Amino acid sequence: MRTTKSVPIQIKKLRGTYRNDRDGRSISLIMPTLDRIPPSPTEFTQDQIELWNTICQTLLSIGLLQEIGLIQIMVYCDQWEIYKECRYHIEKNGTMLTTGDGRTYKNPSLGIMKRMAQNMIKIADQFGFSPLSRSKLMDFNKPSRKGPETTKQVL
Repeated sequence: MRTTKSVPIQIKKLRGTYRNDRDGRSISLIMPTLDRIPPSPTEFTQDQIELWNTICQTLLSIGLLQEIGLIQIMVYCDQWEIYKECRYHIEKNGTMLTTGDGRTYKNPSLGIMKRMAQNMIKIADQFGFSPLSRSKLMDFNKPSRKGPETTKQVL
């Protein structure tokens, strides 16, 4: 009985955990990687375009930018824009609103903002945007046991 998700071979190689003798059940990333950043969707705002370019550049630099993942990046950018709008609305109007007859209620933007954050975290984990998920892809800060231990030894 499998207890963990299958990890693509390419990600295992990035992590340094790939073993040829255990490759029987691995899945492979079928889609080829892109060699340049694709243009952002035309309906994006300037902030979304900047986020798109940042995410795509990061994924391109580690060889994980694929055409099939562009939809998720687009959704992530959309979620970010909605999150920002809700945050602005909350800053402008507060967390509690008042009706015409004096009753107070929670600002609906709080719930929307929370859902957008949850959605963004799910997408971020798939691409290695959080520290934990990124460490699963590659650990740049871990010194090699065979390599130099200090910066002076590198220079």
